[in-house]
Amino acid sequence: MEKETAERTEPQRDEVLVLLELLDKEMLNGDRSKRKLERDLGVGQGYIGSVLRGRITLKVEHLWDLGEVMGFEPLVLFFRSAPKEHQERFLRELGLTSKSSDEISSSVQPMTREEIEDLVRKVVRQEMARMATS
Repeated sequence: MEKETAERTEPQRDEVLVLLELLDKEMLNGDRSKRKLERDLGVGQGYIGSVLRGRITLKVEHLWDLGEVMGFEPLVLFFRSAPKEHQERFLRELGLTSKSSDEISSSVQPMTREEIEDLVRKVVRQEMARMATS
């Protein structure tokens, strides 16, 4: 039973690829090179490329750190990567009305790392409960 639960909670490879793609687009739209970002993060050369190519497993911490250095909210990436049918529920969870993702980028209040981790845990628990009752 534990193994089944662990398998269900692990992100699907295509979901991670969507996040990586969005993250890469944010970097391309930014004004700093990947090397400059690596220096700002205090990591070695090639680190960001390794994350983007999946050689280093993408973690919420990576999104948080990159968002802080690049000036974007990781929550926006989660919203943009959510399937369209789940975006309305995502907005309700945040207490927001239905808006385009560009409008959300400017309306989402900055959250602390702990708040984001709590929100992610809450959404995962709700999804697991929903899956268990299906």
